[in-house]
Amino acid sequence: MTSMSPVSFLLFAAAILIMGMLLLWRLSRAKLRHAPWRNLIELSLIVAWALWVGQAYLDPNPNHWPFGAEVGVTMQSHFPWTALPKCGLCALWNGWINGGSPTLADVYGAVAHPLVVGSVISFGLVNGAKFILLVSLILAGFAQWWLAKVMHLSWLPRLWVAGLAVVGGHLAGRMQIGLVIFVFSTASISLLLAPALQLVQTGSRRTAVVLGVLAGLALLAGQGYMQVAVIVAWLPALLVFAIRSTAPRFPWKEFAVAGFVAVLLAAILWVPLAHFWPNVEKFSDLGLGTVQPLQYLPLNLVINDYAFYDTTALNKVATPALYVNYIGWVPVLLALAAVRLAPRARRRLLLFFLMAIAVVFLLSSGLPIIVLRDVFNIFLTGIRFPSLMVSAVVPLVLGLAAWGFDLLLKADWSFFRWKRSADRWPAFNVKPLWLIMPAIAVLALRSTYEFSKTWLGTVSIPDTAEVVATWHTPTAEWIYPPYTEGVWLPLGLNDNLKMVTVARPWQWIDRQPPDYAIEAIRNLDKPPTGPVLGRFGNLTVMAHPDVEYAYVDTGGGSIPCHASAMGGNIDVECQTERAGTLIVKENNWSGWSASRDGEPIELADSPWLSVSAPAGQHHYEFRYRPWDVWVGAALSLAGLGLASLLWIRSARERRGNSIDLGRPGRDSGIVRSDCGDV
Repeated sequence: MTSMSPVSFLLFAAAILIMGMLLLWRLSRAKLRHAPWRNLIELSLIVAWALWVGQAYLDPNPNHWPFGAEVGVTMQSHFPWTALPKCGLCALWNGWINGGSPTLADVYGAVAHPLVVGSVISFGLVNGAKFILLVSLILAGFAQWWLAKVMHLSWLPRLWVAGLAVVGGHLAGRMQIGLVIFVFSTASISLLLAPALQLVQTGSRRTAVVLGVLAGLALLAGQGYMQVAVIVAWLPALLVFAIRSTAPRFPWKEFAVAGFVAVLLAAILWVPLAHFWPNVEKFSDLGLGTVQPLQYLPLNLVINDYAFYDTTALNKVATPALYVNYIGWVPVLLALAAVRLAPRARRRLLLFFLMAIAVVFLLSSGLPIIVLRDVFNIFLTGIRFPSLMVSAVVPLVLGLAAWGFDLLLKADWSFFRWKRSADRWPAFNVKPLWLIMPAIAVLALRSTYEFSKTWLGTVSIPDTAEVVATWHTPTAEWIYPPYTEGVWLPLGLNDNLKMVTVARPWQWIDRQPPDYAIEAIRNLDKPPTGPVLGRFGNLTVMAHPDVEYAYVDTGGGSIPCHASAMGGNIDVECQTERAGTLIVKENNWSGWSASRDGEPIELADSPWLSVSAPAGQHHYEFRYRPWDVWVGAALSLAGLGLASLLWIRSARERRGNSIDLGRPGRDSGIVRSDCGDV
């Protein structure tokens, strides 16, 4: 990617917007509303807007990081994929963090999502994060546009609400501390609303396939908070469409197909994760000290005061990223207008939105967790920040806002009518809302953009090459970077350094992190315990020369060995006059194998990689090739094959019975989308 100056980008975006508006107007006059290229124009406008909003992420300079102190921490689990082009399957073991762990057993990031894997391989850890953020903005806009399309709303409301989704605080606010994957996860689940509602309406098998594929990708999108909101709030709310007094059926079978496809596609993650999960100890917050009371949560949709979010007002903690969801008063009022103006025949659609919104707010308040804990003695200790789930409310509110916008524009509240006697001249109606609403919509869009742009930028990282150079060792010893300073993590990882005591939301059960050979700490208040390798302001780098990564324990002492490590590939050279046990300070786990001088040997039952070491000079190889990854990959490929087969077969079959919720023009419900089945 190449960077583009703000002036050039502004001219580029303005040209696209002007040409797009002219083409849309011309298409509207020519009554070509269903032309495929009309959709392409609208989507191009959304892409142009997203690129403008996220223009800072177009900068390919790896020293310009996305805003937020925890960018490095949230991206750490993706780093092994940078080794995939170098050593192939070695990338299946994350041997760079805290003693090592399976790469595909970490839900803190989106380690199994193909888009994330491709971006990290292509652009690296930092620029990969920028790419993921740009894609997230575009996907959020597409998702909201698609929902409006399925609801058969006119072009102005759907473009406006798509633009608002791109700059919404539910995305930008998370970047206050750099939660890149949470932004990606929110955008991913937003794509599920449109096909879910379209499946309710059409019962189409092809729509079920699309929903299943997108749901599978959403399961791979990381974090878990947003996925919980979808399963617990959005999915049950769809059952309102199953309550009918007439014959057409609810597409139970099609939803089951979508769910089955989603589970199969996500198997590449959940099979290794399920295998490894008994070894995971996740940090918890039994008191739910960060949750905000239910009565205050909706206010974050309309509060755009930076100072407010940096305080503990309204029973929150001073961490804006947990609460910011600003979209402004205009979409909220338009959503209320939809509640008031929705025609009777579309009440089930309205009820779906309201139920889903209510349950998400309830989840975000932590009340269900408290009830399960206190009444049923069920401890959901892994859900530490329920307030983050409020992000799932924003696509719903924006859907209602676009609906209210459309209803107001279509309202027959004309204050002037004119018609010539000749039939060839059309009637001329002047509607006051058509003069007012676009201006209000633009102001609302600008307000949200001005608030969110603070966090949709980059920060320059100072040159730290001199510091990181002192961390290198002749073999593969572990390094202790300055604790809680996430900036050092990607810098050390990019130099293939193995780093310990890195902050992450989980740890191995009953295992201690390995000892470190080099330590970098700030504000040293005691004499160094080892040789000082360098001083950089208040940062001191010192060595612990007695610490080894690989050594032979002879019972009467230890003999250092030379090791090289790249993820799941570890090679060790040892020469000793006495037999003993070779110990490599890497976590031992199912999937590791060992060989000595090319002959397979048995691993000892030890927390660390350990094998017997006879006297003499020997070459040892340790390789991580887990069976669970192959099982998960096979199931995911089966899911992909099933989705392809169902797609092809459904193209040959006639569409079955569907639930017709009517057309807006007949005061009824959802209609078939102009996009076809998908």
